[in-house]
Amino acid sequence: MRRPYVDDRKDSVLEILEQALARLIADGSEQEFAVFLIGMERSRALSDVLGYSFGEEVVSLGGERIESTLREKDSVVRLSNDEFVILLKSGPSAGESGIVAKRLIDLLQHSYDIRGQVVNVSACIGIVLGPQNGLHAELLLNRAGIALRAAKAAGPGTFQFFEAAMEERINARHALTADLRKALLLDQFEVHYQPQVSMKSGQVIGLEALLRWRHPTLGMIPPAEFIPIAEEIGLIKTIGEWVLRTACRQAALFPTETVVAVNASPIQLNGGSFLDDVDRALAGAGLPANRLEIEITEGILLEHTSTVLRTLHALHARGVRLAIDDFGTGYSSLGQLAKLPFDSIKIDRSLVGASAQQRAIVRSIVALGEGLGMSVLAEGLETEEEYDNARSAGCIAGQGYLFGKAMPSNQVQDLFRQLSCSHSASDSPMPARDDLANHTPRKARRHRRVHSTVLLHN
Repeated sequence: MRRPYVDDRKDSVLEILEQALARLIADGSEQEFAVFLIGMERSRALSDVLGYSFGEEVVSLGGERIESTLREKDSVVRLSNDEFVILLKSGPSAGESGIVAKRLIDLLQHSYDIRGQVVNVSACIGIVLGPQNGLHAELLLNRAGIALRAAKAAGPGTFQFFEAAMEERINARHALTADLRKALLLDQFEVHYQPQVSMKSGQVIGLEALLRWRHPTLGMIPPAEFIPIAEEIGLIKTIGEWVLRTACRQAALFPTETVVAVNASPIQLNGGSFLDDVDRALAGAGLPANRLEIEITEGILLEHTSTVLRTLHALHARGVRLAIDDFGTGYSSLGQLAKLPFDSIKIDRSLVGASAQQRAIVRSIVALGEGLGMSVLAEGLETEEEYDNARSAGCIAGQGYLFGKAMPSNQVQDLFRQLSCSHSASDSPMPARDDLANHTPRKARRHRRVHSTVLLHN
């Protein structure tokens, strides 16, 4: 049995693949072929736990299994610690290539008996068909790599064929990443604010600061598209600091008891400097600490570190409010929730619905919040029915398109001026205390928020 040629240098693998392609083209440039890029998962983990030589034996045996399925005219090269490249010649169709890929995956995922230990690995394969997708080794290998990443994203034991749309998405992401690195310097970010409204009075009791990116050619890009990239390339801390400073500065121009909520990522909280960032933002804006609320996703309850704990308690000691965001979407530790100094819970929009199960879950969260001295707000309200369900379940506040979309700061100021005039015209003073004041206080941390009537679908 032939053993796969082993060379960890990509240049050498490309040279071997280029030579094989040259021979293939010399035999007839029109014939089809397929390039497989195989990734053996868990082999590196086995090396870390059981030693490099153990992991190497697993991969070597995997290489022998690959070799056993190929014809003499096919080529196989080991690319790296746990990847192999195969060139299948003589016109395999997509269907035939899929059959070969499935057979290879099944073979590689059979148990390995090594030194008396039985271990298992998973495998994924990226496939690029030629000549329609290229004739040069580097291009084909890159495209097989794109397909392999798509297979890994789909889950263990899968294979994916390269499609042009995959490359287009990656190129678009690379371009977006390059633009994102310049967005802050070019002043392309904006902070918009979405009202948070009292269920009892229909009045504004706060605003959530939401980041927006106004791209010069793509228009307004939603955070879900660029925040993961910012986290991946290490920009989230810088962007987060800018949002915090901007929100505090703009909040100082709103009515004197309006509370503004700002989202903070686990990366920011784990960075060690978030407390200083908050102190600088508040001091720079001249904003009292009790007018700032920091929103944190519930994943922090599982991932929190000593740094995060110290930061949360220090923020609480300064009078900054703390809210747990998107509650109900993760695996919260209720024991940890009781120990951390949160003031409020924001129920994720996926739970605010009409089904009996959803209403029961919301009622349970409201009861939990009341027991812990936390106020409860329902997110993502879009219909009167959702509003009624959240209100009847006991939520004291709501947020969503039903009350208004997020708006830039100048529109927020216009809204408050209009509401102030409407109160003056009706000889009804703007209330100085909201429904949160009637909620069980948690260590006297409740404070006043501005009350203003808000029109639906503003």
